[in-house]
Formats: sequence, structure tokens, C-alpha cells
Amino acid sequence: MIGLIITIIIGFGIAYFSRHIISGVTIIIGDNTYSNIPLSVITVGTYMLGLLLAWIIEIPQSIATAIQILGLGRKISSGNNTIIKLQNKIDKLEIENIKLHEQSKSTSANKPAFGNHRPDIIQNLLHRLNLR
Repeated sequence: MIGLIITIIIGFGIAYFSRHIISGVTIIIGDNTYSNIPLSVITVGTYMLGLLLAWIIEIPQSIATAIQILGLGRKISSGNNTIIKLQNKIDKLEIENIKLHEQSKSTSANKPAFGNHRPDIIQNLLHRLNLR
């Protein structure tokens, strides 16, 4: 944006100074001859032609940048989807963890105190088979 403002200011400066030079100039382009063209018209026309060429040269770079930004946007959205999935998985695991802690508290309350307790044969077998 600042480049556009500077360009407009320079254009006004060129137009102001070329206004004082009214003399006609002859231009020869190939076999064609144009005579008595004001120097101010040539100055402003050359300036406008330069702006047009700069804009035409800049268009492919703008298109490439836009395509690159779209690609980055897709990567960001896929990353956000992954984050949401992982957050949901974390929530489920936290709920499962809370349930397991509650179950372990309830089973530890039902277990007899250590000391005189001797496990029976079935409990011993389950413990050795890692089923309990």
C-alpha cells in the first residue's frame, strides 16, 4: 500500500514538472514519425507504461503466493482436525481413568484387611494367571 502511495506522489511530481515544459517533441518509432507531441504527455505516458509493465510482471508472483497461502491453509486445517481428534481421545482417556480409579477404590474397600487373610485356591489361581 505504501508503494502505491509513493508511486502516486512521484506521478504527481512528474506531472507537475512536466507541465512547465510545453514544447513539442518529435518521436520516431520504426518508420512512423509523430511530431509536436508535448513533453508532458510523453513523460506521463512513459510513467504509466512503466507502471503497467511492473504490474504485468508482478501478477505471476501474486498468483504463486496465493496458491502457496491456500496450501498452507489446508495444512493448518488438517492440523486443527488432528488436534481436535487428539483432544477428544484425551477426554475419553481421562474419563476412563476416573472410572478405573473409582473401581479401584470400591474394590479396595471390599478387600479384607491384610493380616489374617489367606487367599483361597481360586484367587491364587487367578492371580498366577494374571486374570485379576
